[in-house]
Amino acid sequence: MDIKEKLLAAGGRIWDKKGHRIYLSRIIGKFADIDYYKTGNLHSFAINGERWSNCQGYKLLAAVDRAYYDCDADRFVGLGDYEGTVVNAIENTEIKEA
Repeated sequence: MDIKEKLLAAGGRIWDKKGHRIYLSRIIGKFADIDYYKTGNLHSFAINGERWSNCQGYKLLAAVDRAYYDCDADRFVGLGDYEGTVVNAIENTEIKEA
């Protein structure tokens, strides 16, 4: 299963108004372990089994919030320094197809 198929299997939807994109903000929870307090604040964040500080978790979530996978160019856009981490998490996560 390639990255595009994994993103779609995780619940991503193709947005096609300006090219074909899959935004990551709604599906990042499938590739990371994220827990929140009842107040909505981040309680814990782990990716690939590695615990991150809440500060690092917030930064990654902020980057993912505006990032997307460009299906036409076959690349991620907007992840900056976190691209390798996110790609690794997606590749190492098993998503069951519906």
